[in-house]
Amino acid sequence: MDKQNSPLMAMMFLREPVEPDPKAVAARLRARSSCRYELRWDEAADGTRFYSLNGRQVVVALMRAPIPPGDWEEGCANHRYWPQAAKVLRQHRAHLIISLMWDQDDPIDRHLLFTDFVAAVSEAVDGLGILWGRHGALRSAELFRELASKASEDSLPLPLWVDFEPVRHEGKFFMVTTGLDAFGVMEVEVGSARLKPDELFDRLLCVAHYLCTHGPVLKDGDTVGGSARERIPVRHTDSVLDRPGPVIRIDFDAGRRGLLSRLFGR
Repeated sequence: MDKQNSPLMAMMFLREPVEPDPKAVAARLRARSSCRYELRWDEAADGTRFYSLNGRQVVVALMRAPIPPGDWEEGCANHRYWPQAAKVLRQHRAHLIISLMWDQDDPIDRHLLFTDFVAAVSEAVDGLGILWGRHGALRSAELFRELASKASEDSLPLPLWVDFEPVRHEGKFFMVTTGLDAFGVMEVEVGSARLKPDELFDRLLCVAHYLCTHGPVLKDGDTVGGSARERIPVRHTDSVLDRPGPVIRIDFDAGRRGLLSRLFGR
């Protein structure tokens, strides 16, 4: 199945087992998006309820047990957005599995719709945190709801959908993505010995956003840059991680001057 159209899934950490009240979820959606969504639902059976959200099927299932630690504890270490993650999540006693079923809609539209729904459920049940997608991007419920409320096609909440991981490779600091394949593009890995980590993250976020909104337009040998005098080569190569490739790698120490890049020149 094409990863762009495969089901979207999120797991939500709960303090106690509680089934979302669909009327409360609908009210939260209305508060978030006015009349943008039409939500219908069936009667719950064994903790599982089927929703229709603008004609798309969403399933919410209550699991009366914690999420296995192996699925989330490693992601708590040195968490960029949530340093208290491990302490908070050890409180959870149950979780929800929320799934948007397969369809052929635009992946950005699907992600925005599903993000609003997950945020509304989180408000309705006072969730602790969210694991997003197959790769398990871990975010606090507060951050998830905040970024979801600001999300649009022009300002994608990529930190909710994509994992941005710092790694060292051959003595150089890299930031790498996991999750861009859901948008039909290659993962991106950027590195530099001279840029600060926050600067490198900002550049990676910019490249990732561009790819999600424009598609697989960065070819091997293209250039990117933050100014008309900066020209950094793009390479399609093996990952610095132990994972299948190729990936897009951009070494920001590899170029200094040149023409306005293809990425920022449009």
